[in-house]
Amino acid sequence: MSPAAIALDEAVELIRAKREAEKNKTLKTFAEDTDLQILNGRYGPYIVYKKENYKIPKTVESPAELTAEQCHEIIAAQASKPKKTATRKTAARKKQ
Repeated sequence: MSPAAIALDEAVELIRAKREAEKNKTLKTFAEDTDLQILNGRYGPYIVYKKENYKIPKTVESPAELTAEQCHEIIAAQASKPKKTATRKTAARKKQ
């Protein structure tokens, strides 16, 4: 879609849709802990705490109803696991 080919009505509708999507991204915020949020992302809901992302287990039926205490339990469980590191591939051998 070229910016020059968009009509004014289409542009207004695209902007409105983007703002609506941004509103729906935040599922829950906590007044007692401002660093803690539950967001709806591309691959499902997740927790953001101090600029770190934590996935919500699939066993949780409704992420919007999680309490701050339950979120901290999920964070503690995932923080104790070591992070996965990418394995480096060896360079291809040069032909002689």
